[in-house]
Amino acid sequence: PHWWKEITGKAAALIDAWHKHNTDSPSMPIGKWRTQLLAESTPEPLLDAIEKHLLSNGYSKQKDGIASEEHSLELPQRLAPFATQILKAFKAGGLTPPPRVELAPDEATQQALTFLIRSGQVIELDPKALLDAANFQKLRQSVINHLEQNTRATASELREQSGASRKFIMPLLEGLDADGLTIRDGDYRSLA
Repeated sequence: PHWWKEITGKAAALIDAWHKHNTDSPSMPIGKWRTQLLAESTPEPLLDAIEKHLLSNGYSKQKDGIASEEHSLELPQRLAPFATQILKAFKAGGLTPPPRVELAPDEATQQALTFLIRSGQVIELDPKALLDAANFQKLRQSVINHLEQNTRATASELREQSGASRKFIMPLLEGLDADGLTIRDGDYRSLA
């Protein structure tokens, strides 16, 4: 029906407008999207159906947001030098990069770091443990290789073998457990 086309078109336009004004954000927060639809007199019982319709027509759900599948993250030009500086610090630091407060001491560098995390160039193992994507993959693969060769290992053994500090190995292992790649049994971990 015409009214359905109109209402889903408005819902899609809200997301598209969000992307246009927030090029460094991967998705529009779903709560904000729903609130704006309600403010435009969209009946609340239709929100789930509208979302389902969009998800099967060029939009996707990303954590707590909704995004156009055509949207790609763009770093604002004013933040590019900060992002380059941060990536250089990560590469120089290897598995022991500078702490977040040193990498991003002010608002501009924090915005650049947030973009690098959102775009997957920096991996946030936890708020205090950040690695660039290459070193994250290297550390992850090191753990997997060790477990393939030795069947099981303690966090301490994996830390020593990889050369990473406890600050990085523990959240990595917890993430591998959560992803179902490894299984924790007491002090030991093995591949799932």
